[in-house]
Amino acid sequence: MSWQKSLRGGLKTAFYGTTVFFLSTSVLAEPVKENIGLYGGYVADIEAMDDAGTTEILIAVENSQRGVYRYIPASGGASAYWESTSNPTSTGSTGHIPGFASEIEEDQGVPGHVYVVLSNERTSMNKALYESSDYGRLTHSSAVSWTPFNDPSTGLPVEGVEVMHSHSTGGVYAATRSEIFRLISGGGNTVFETSSLSAPYDTFEIVDFAVTGSKAGYVVLRDPITNDHGLVSTQWNLGVAPLVLSLPPAAPVEIRTGTCPLSDCSITIDLIAADPQDTAGNVIYIAGSSINGMVFKSTDGGSTWDDGYDYQCGISADPACSGFGFTDGYPRGDVVRFRGIATSGSESRHVFIGRVVLDNDDIASGWDRTPPLQSLLYRSGPGSSTLVSQRTNANDPSLEIDPNDSTRLFIATDLAVGEITHDPAGGYADPSGKEMANAQGIEGLVINDLDYFENTATDKELWIATKGGAAFARGYNPADPTSVATAGDWVYPVFAGGDGAPHRAVAISPSNKANVLVGIGSVYRNETGDGVDPSSGAVDFNLVADASNWSRVFDPQDFAGAGEPLESDRADRSYATAIEWQDAGSCNRVYLSIANTDTGTEGGIFYSDDDGATWQVDTLNGSSPLLKMPVNSLLVTPNFVWAGVGDRDGRSSETGIRARVSLCGTSAWWEPSHGSDPLFADLQTKHVTALDGNTVSGSTTTAVVYVTTLREVIKGEYVSGSCASSAPFDCWQFSDVTPSSTYDDFSAVAIEPSDTDHVWVAFGNCIQESTDGGATWSAFGGSCVDDHEDVDVLVYDDLISGTSSGAFAYVEPPTQSNTAPEAIITGPTSVGAGAEVTIDASSSTDAEGATLSFAWEQTAGPAVELSSTDADSVSFTAPNLAEASAVSLQVEVSDGSLSSTAVIDVSVAANNPPSVTISAPTSVAAGASVTLDASATSDPEGDSLTYSWSQTSGPSVTLSSTSEASVSFTAPSQSTASTVAFLLEVSDGISTVEASTSVDVTATSTGGNTGEGSSSSGKSSGGSLDFAWLVLLAWMLGRRLGRVKR
Repeated sequence: MSWQKSLRGGLKTAFYGTTVFFLSTSVLAEPVKENIGLYGGYVADIEAMDDAGTTEILIAVENSQRGVYRYIPASGGASAYWESTSNPTSTGSTGHIPGFASEIEEDQGVPGHVYVVLSNERTSMNKALYESSDYGRLTHSSAVSWTPFNDPSTGLPVEGVEVMHSHSTGGVYAATRSEIFRLISGGGNTVFETSSLSAPYDTFEIVDFAVTGSKAGYVVLRDPITNDHGLVSTQWNLGVAPLVLSLPPAAPVEIRTGTCPLSDCSITIDLIAADPQDTAGNVIYIAGSSINGMVFKSTDGGSTWDDGYDYQCGISADPACSGFGFTDGYPRGDVVRFRGIATSGSESRHVFIGRVVLDNDDIASGWDRTPPLQSLLYRSGPGSSTLVSQRTNANDPSLEIDPNDSTRLFIATDLAVGEITHDPAGGYADPSGKEMANAQGIEGLVINDLDYFENTATDKELWIATKGGAAFARGYNPADPTSVATAGDWVYPVFAGGDGAPHRAVAISPSNKANVLVGIGSVYRNETGDGVDPSSGAVDFNLVADASNWSRVFDPQDFAGAGEPLESDRADRSYATAIEWQDAGSCNRVYLSIANTDTGTEGGIFYSDDDGATWQVDTLNGSSPLLKMPVNSLLVTPNFVWAGVGDRDGRSSETGIRARVSLCGTSAWWEPSHGSDPLFADLQTKHVTALDGNTVSGSTTTAVVYVTTLREVIKGEYVSGSCASSAPFDCWQFSDVTPSSTYDDFSAVAIEPSDTDHVWVAFGNCIQESTDGGATWSAFGGSCVDDHEDVDVLVYDDLISGTSSGAFAYVEPPTQSNTAPEAIITGPTSVGAGAEVTIDASSSTDAEGATLSFAWEQTAGPAVELSSTDADSVSFTAPNLAEASAVSLQVEVSDGSLSSTAVIDVSVAANNPPSVTISAPTSVAAGASVTLDASATSDPEGDSLTYSWSQTSGPSVTLSSTSEASVSFTAPSQSTASTVAFLLEVSDGISTVEASTSVDVTATSTGGNTGEGSSSSGKSSGGSLDFAWLVLLAWMLGRRLGRVKR
């Protein structure tokens, strides 16, 4: 079993993980970055877990480098908020893992053991699997508890995970596009592989799966080329071949009515789920399609299917479709939840799929849609005193049921995630619930567009279009990033016309800042968009925020009839991609571009000549005037108007550049060609993602434009006189100026209007800047690093950014006088040899409060080893030398621009020699064991001592050691008394001290004399002769006694 990295698949929806940057005139090496306090995010998955009766909630945010967030309820007067547990912002936290989160799942068999999927294109982390054994929480020491899950067979990280599901039998099942892996704590194994399937399914990819038991489940497959689907049942055993099952023949609208109002009525499956109340695992649901949301049910394990529900049946007048509409949404991902037991007893009563629910005890009522949520928000942020009741909408991508209260559900919303109520008896509450913590703390604000109106160079009004509504701020000063650096400086969220769909484009009239247009699918207009009451001149943010002050001026359905640009199966999925004002000369026109991102083939360009009040279809020149194509971007300059065309997935044959014949006249658009430039011919076959350019002052080059495709940056220069009058577009000269080492698709481009050699482009989470017209590039403003946000939009001005990790203001640090820091050094000036010395420069100061850096070096004296060379304090061990010495240290303290130094001299006393003490007897008998003990020897500095013993006189003896403090020997046996003398040398490594000692040894005893030592006369003792005399004396005495007896 081996899991390999796979390409990150699937269409990334255009508004995910976006970033907007305003760019300033100067090259910003390190701009100031301030979070402006607007929060929100795209919540891809929700996991609610039971921790001893307390519900723990984690969310996977797919457009935030903070990844996984944990809900922190209100407590002790503090408001509820969301806290990142994979890449936390809290002070002192460690173990950060920058990356987006897409899936999160708890092991039902091991409470609190949870898995998450994280991605970071910058680090090439491709949907990598991580695990935590403590509900994903930070540890008590604020360390991240997530750790990589490695493939047991290879030891490599598991990557490419697309979907995860858990089951009550234990374990979490995780699928890549070709394998399914069963995860258990500490290991796991592969239980399904597409390569083992019979043709054609061996080349299909895994879409979703359902687990009905440890030995049973279902897998949905899709051909990545033909989009054909397959369904198999599996025993989660590579040794047992899966069984291919049947699928419904077509979409429900065609099955029920016999006709297909759509261009294609084939089924689309994006998810499968098994009803847990059916222990046999036969009740399953399949659902899918962004264009025609549909759902089917089988009660016999996929052998047969009901006729299903779909979106088209919901809008069809055919009686056969009555009651069989799938009321809302795009069913995909891990969004199916089951609750309760139906009257039949064999299936769940309620089936939730995203934001709709079916009651199996009341089938006739069909699928019920989640009503809007109602929340109390500080519309101008927490710093505002204005608390308003705001409606938001439930979204598709994630849903979860509270394990401790089944009437409480958590669902993705316009802002981030909401808490809603669904009672088994009464259904949804209305409003259904409220936003959880109002998304506070979730650094995933999805920014799609931004525009500004300049009152003065230091006073601008900003509008931002986000996934969760629009935002408005007054008084932005580009020189001061804190001028809109708190949520209280913003009116947010603003839902134009009450429309909760993602706000995608925004434009302010260049002649009237009160006239604001916001593009969603429809376009809404506010004539008091500056928040100023025209009758009184007073500022009233309700004029901006209230839905009633917005009027819908453009509806895609008005242009979706036969032969019109937005005619499609789902005209309601047409989205605004750009709104640009043309006010050159006598023009006062607004251009609007539209693309249908679901179908990928429809879209168009529209214009208004009455400040956005009414709209007309723009056309192509020639005999075929219908301009029907996905238009992604607009470039409107005083001298030319271009559009970027194409579908990211290649579903449209319309690609490249379209140019307008006139700025605002009746002459329409055309598809330019170039008579001699193969690079432009190639550009016209590419999906264009962004455009920017301007006219320039020059005798030959009069205009410059930059075009980004998915993988290229193309520069165009208009060179006057280089073309024939009959082919004016040939005057454009194109060159490839693509930066090297890109790792993602290009998403945005911006130039400095007064210097078209100064240009920025964006790809992934990287912004590259060029000051020489694209000849060379460098990373800009701290981007292109692991923890930076994804970038989708660049807009020129003094830098402000809305990112996938919150909204920020950027600005070049203001020029100000700077004084060098004062280096202050403290420490002892006199120490003993061998002492531990600490020298401290932490009291150094800087008048401007800059962060200081330190550089230490020794300038004089015997060499010492410093504990550090760049800390604010250092330590060393004083040298141990025979003579007194001094150590000099210098520290250089820098604020990044200027520095100062300080020096300290530390006197080190000379080394004190050891004090030698020897304990030994003065006299011993021959043959005695003698100990010479110098263990009482000491060193004033406490240095380690070495010993060296040697004998200097007397009969030779053998010492037990010559290098120990205590040694021993055996006294020699001699006929005469003797003295043995010794020399001890003791060294502390620097000084050596000698000491001597001697021991007297008595002579060896002969005869009966047991006295010690030899006789003082110095003659022979005659021991054997004395014995003879005693024998003779006894013999003589015996003779005498004998004589007496007789």
